[in-house]
Amino acid sequence: MGGGGGLADSSLGNLSTATVAPITSTIRDVPSEVILDVEDGMKAACAVTFIMP
Repeated sequence: MGGGGGLADSSLGNLSTATVAPITSTIRDVPSEVILDVEDGMKAACAVTFIMP
């Protein structure tokens, strides 16, 4: 990794939880989705689906 000493590097020691969500190429256009594309670092348009328990 880069080790640039930026904000992300300094925050890693404080990380105690992580959000895990499936990413799919099927975009359903529902409120629980976040759409990502190549500008977000993905290979193609896709959706992250957040489902609250």
